[in-house]
Amino acid sequence: CPLSSLLQEAGRGMVEWIHDLQQFTATEDYQSVEIGHHGKVGKPFEKKFEYLVFIQKPRPDTLDVQEERTPTPDLTEMGAPVIALGSPALALVFYSSFRPDYQWTCDGLGEWNGKPAWIIRFAQRTERPTSTLQSFESGNNTRLLPLKGIAWLSKKGDHVMHLETDLLKPMPSIRLDRQHFSVDYRLVSFHSHPVSLWLPERVSLYIRFKGHAYHNYARYSDFLLFWTGATQTIGKVKLNNPPH
Repeated sequence: CPLSSLLQEAGRGMVEWIHDLQQFTATEDYQSVEIGHHGKVGKPFEKKFEYLVFIQKPRPDTLDVQEERTPTPDLTEMGAPVIALGSPALALVFYSSFRPDYQWTCDGLGEWNGKPAWIIRFAQRTERPTSTLQSFESGNNTRLLPLKGIAWLSKKGDHVMHLETDLLKPMPSIRLDRQHFSVDYRLVSFHSHPVSLWLPERVSLYIRFKGHAYHNYARYSDFLLFWTGATQTIGKVKLNNPPH
């Protein structure tokens, strides 16, 4: 497995992704359920949101990924104390600013959805106990999270097809026992501008927090890209099957 060259290629892909993306909107179909101690699933909460993501680069070595939902989620109404945040940023684990925070290994060439894919694992380095890649917010308290994960990279290594992350260890200080993200990516083509981007299409989050377990699920559609080149245009999109 050419791990070094794959990481370099994935890093270059992230640079292009950040340059082309910068800001997009989508329709988010969101569902959240509580899972009881004996596996009993509670009544699901379902809602549509207008979902906005924008990426800022306040310093050359720093990225800030922000998400907004309209209407603003009401956690009391949703019946769950948590909502998935940060999933668009997870693929940035391959970006040069975050990559040194992790130890990398390669399982070899496998497949994802019937297509060749390199299986790459990463885990927080002991000398870098946390990363700014993801945090957990509870009230006014924000904690950076130690992560491990696995990614399915395209055979060329230039984009992520699927990504999963877990806590490297439970966080008893904030009563967060588990946080498992699973993200499917899909190629989105924007017809008003010659650019295609791999964007999150489905995000699943399983979390155990304060002794309770929750499953959040989101599916994204109706993407719009806000282009920030010489002239700003908004492009309608369609979802394409990934190229062979």
